[in-house]
This record gives sequence, structure tokens and C-alpha cells, in this order.
Amino acid sequence: MVHRRLIPILLGVLSATLHGPSFGQCTLLDGVTPSDGALTWTAGSLPIDLNDACVGSWDTPSAVPGQGVYDPELWVVVYKYDSVDIPSGTPPVTFLPHYSGAPVVWLVDGDVTIAGEVRLDAL
Repeated sequence: MVHRRLIPILLGVLSATLHGPSFGQCTLLDGVTPSDGALTWTAGSLPIDLNDACVGSWDTPSAVPGQGVYDPELWVVVYKYDSVDIPSGTPPVTFLPHYSGAPVVWLVDGDVTIAGEVRLDAL
């Protein structure tokens, strides 16, 4: 189960990276804006609840920044971040699964720093 959920996250990061102008730089797909802002994980961060995502097409802006979009046609919850920072020493990033069982994808337009842990075992 964990491996099935890891692939969409990696594909989302690769998708954003492959569309970048050069190695080390990345931009989101044309027309897609990083409407979820920056994900900065802290000691007080709560699990990311995939049920908070609004329903819509994956490429529409999030109605509430940080809550993502659930696309029922593609069966995916998509977050479009400016950047991601998960420092070491913070609790693991965890998720509350979406009621549909949809996987999660992170598209990141800027820097991604993961020195901590991202747990996918609840998905």
C-alpha cells in the first residue's frame, strides 16, 4: 500500500521538475499556480487532512490555500505549493486519508527541502 501512494507524490514532483528551464530550477505546468502557498512543517503542525480539499479539476487554484483540490475524475488530491520545507527534528508529516481513498500529489514550484520524515502509512 505504501508504495502505491509514494509513486503519485514522486510523479508530482517530477512533473514540476521536468517542466523547468534547467536542472535545479522548476516551474509548474503552464497555467497552474502554486495556490496552496508554502508548506513549512513545524513542531505544532497537524496531520494534513486530505478531506479538507475542495472538489474541482486538479489544475484549478485551491479555494482555501493549503487545503488542495480533490479531482474526482482523476481520483487524486493535488496540492500546488510554492515551496516545501520539512526540517529535521520536527514530527513526521502525516496524512489523514481522503474518504475516496484517492492518492495525494504535491506539485512544488520552488525549493523542496525534506530533512525530516514524510509518513505515508496512513494512506
